[in-house]
Amino acid sequence: MLKLKRVVFLLVLLSAIALNIDFSVIDAQTKKGGSQKTPTTNPTTNPTTGPQKGPRLAPLPVRSGVDYSKFDHASHSPDCLSCHIPNRKPPKFAYKQPADASIPFTFDDKTTQFPPHFACEECHFFAPLTLSKGFCEICHEPDKKTVLPKFPQQRDDQFGLKFPHDVHVGTKAKDYNVGPKLPELSDDQKKIQAVATSSGCNDCHVKEGKEQKEENFFLPYHPECARCHSEELRDPAAKDDPKFKIKNERPYMRECLECHKPFMAPRPVVSGIVVQIPDDKVKNKDFNFFTHGKSHEEDVRDKKTKKEKGQYPSLDCKFCHKDAAKGKRVQDIIAPSVKDACLPCHNDGKGDFKGKQEAHPLTVGETSNLRP
Repeated sequence: MLKLKRVVFLLVLLSAIALNIDFSVIDAQTKKGGSQKTPTTNPTTNPTTGPQKGPRLAPLPVRSGVDYSKFDHASHSPDCLSCHIPNRKPPKFAYKQPADASIPFTFDDKTTQFPPHFACEECHFFAPLTLSKGFCEICHEPDKKTVLPKFPQQRDDQFGLKFPHDVHVGTKAKDYNVGPKLPELSDDQKKIQAVATSSGCNDCHVKEGKEQKEENFFLPYHPECARCHSEELRDPAAKDDPKFKIKNERPYMRECLECHKPFMAPRPVVSGIVVQIPDDKVKNKDFNFFTHGKSHEEDVRDKKTKKEKGQYPSLDCKFCHKDAAKGKRVQDIIAPSVKDACLPCHNDGKGDFKGKQEAHPLTVGETSNLRP
């Protein structure tokens, strides 16, 4: 009878230990079961090894049926900064690495960096995974040693983005004193950016290409956001002024999930969608995509202004992008309407448009991806 009691006691004790380990692992892997805190910078963060979280958990064994060659943010911790560690001093690698891998990541950078090994080892047992196909290649070249040269600029397949254009249009970064230094444009560049500036879009959308002279726009990334949402001063010496007061806006750059939404529908593509198909009626057959060139930034319908001032008035960005100024999410920025944005100029000069043709009629390629 005594032996039976001992056996029962031992079984209960082992069950309790196993249950405790199971819940610890589940919590480490999913961070569920409690309130989720906004990611913050740990004041005890080690600049080389990252946040100090106490004893490291035993890594999980490789599970059958799981494709470890594909990374999915939805199955990982929502504490973004536990893997993407800002201002971390990368270790000195034994193998040749790209320059980007040796420079600490900050919120002023266009993108983050690949997480260090210890961020993965918190949950994954590396030894068997290094033998599996594709696991190491998520961050490394096929040699499994060299870090990939460039972190992906976007993860449209895994993230939606909460970005309210209605409160950003017209906002001026110069009114704040945080983040990277603002770009300086020459007089010629200012002329090229004039329409975006007058429309209140230029602080985030700048024409790309050499010296910003091309005819399409950069998508904004972390540096553009940091100009208003950083907690780092644009001029560190300014804090010595007794009257200094920091001017920034929330969410701060460290509050990643305020903008990046792992379970929100991704944004539809709206750039490079107006394709030009050669047509006998189109004189210029050399271009393939719509560009934001001078011909699309002037209101060529206003002949009176042209006659009086020698030039056409500017065509505001919102003439075509009517939804942008009131959008609450990136998904609200949709392709322009053919009727509202294109046909006022690009028509056949017949019917309701008699005498109103200002440009070539639209081709099938130009209208196929736009809204009616």
